[in-house]
Amino acid sequence: MKRSFKVWFMSGSLMISGCLQPSVTEVPSVSLRGRWQYSAVEGGSTGATIIGIITIQQNASATFDGSLEGSSKNAATGETRAFVGTISGSAPAEGAIDFDLFAEPQPRRHVGKIEGGVLAGTWLRLSGGVISASGTFSMQRLP
Repeated sequence: MKRSFKVWFMSGSLMISGCLQPSVTEVPSVSLRGRWQYSAVEGGSTGATIIGIITIQQNASATFDGSLEGSSKNAATGETRAFVGTISGSAPAEGAIDFDLFAEPQPRRHVGKIEGGVLAGTWLRLSGGVISASGTFSMQRLP
């Protein structure tokens, strides 16, 4: 029983990992250039939240780069700290967004969908091939 669970879990993890691999197209499917209000919530015991502003520079193709300036709050302890990083990603299909946030030793992988001026989805952080943290995020385009 334990062996079959381990095989099932490992194959499920590989499928999730495979789904998170970007496939870049040559034509931008959506313009992300500009400033976005970002918020993310970590599931689990800490319930940490991150809020801030992401500024995106879109490249000529469907790839983009940017930066995040914000703060992180640990719900369990109330501790707040600055949270600053860079992002790099792609818009591989109409409305689909895939980017990494580099602000900690391991990047946070974000996969989401944009509808109207709102982008929302899930994020996860891998450490040693294992999901070490995950949660949800949303971004609202700023004027």
